[in-house]
Amino acid sequence: DVDALPHERAARYIAAHAGTVYFPRMTLVHAAVEKRWYHQGDGIRDRIIAERPPTAAHIEAHLPARVRWILHREDGFGHQMRVMPFGQLVTENDPALPGFTRWRRLSADASPPSAAAPAAPDAPDDAARRAAPDRPAG
Repeated sequence: DVDALPHERAARYIAAHAGTVYFPRMTLVHAAVEKRWYHQGDGIRDRIIAERPPTAAHIEAHLPARVRWILHREDGFGHQMRVMPFGQLVTENDPALPGFTRWRRLSADASPPSAAAPAAPDAPDDAARRAAPDRPAG
């Protein structure tokens, strides 16, 4: 239903595909429909940028059990997928969910992003903060 709000469409999609779909920017919808909490996409990205990436086991422990598809609204946030450690992905859209881009996982290998992934620019004082002696060992 194109007239439904994006969160309503996502809720119906999650209900129809429970345990196999993941909306990184709609974790409250997952909580409402599946009664489960999953990683919020910005949190994973922020840990990668902070040079404290979560382990593959940690990521997999907080995703739907059989996740096959990762979905983002077509609102410009799909660029985050370049730095997300979700293994190999192929873009494919589902006509049943207009307004969203769907990435299909080719593997469950949640390896760290490649060195070719673009790095986020440092804020002016980030380099000094990373070099500070009181920074915990990583």
